[in-house]
Amino acid sequence: MESFFQEGSSFDTVEVGELLARKYNLSYVMPLEFSEGISFIRKAFEKENEQRLWDLYIVQFPYMDKETFISFEDYKKQLMTGPEEQTNKKQTKEQILENVEAIINLTVKGGDPLGV
Repeated sequence: MESFFQEGSSFDTVEVGELLARKYNLSYVMPLEFSEGISFIRKAFEKENEQRLWDLYIVQFPYMDKETFISFEDYKKQLMTGPEEQTNKKQTKEQILENVEAIINLTVKGGDPLGV
């Protein structure tokens, strides 16, 4: 385990050590080769992030109804999608012009985004 901590200096060794101790039996992990150790670290971080997302989801779950319900998998995908991926969706010229109009109404005119 020490060899991949030495080579994988981009990791915070205390955080990784604590995470691995919570997720795995360290007597099994310690003798692993570097690449295997990195795989365990990645999987541990992945599972830790998934647990955090689940914790966020269950806090929001009571406020969902039939119209606003979203499955955990969809919730996870939505949060894991980067901002670039969300903003790079193809829009028609008309959709872009409608968005521009709404922004102008909000900022310049100080009115309703729908122009009302």
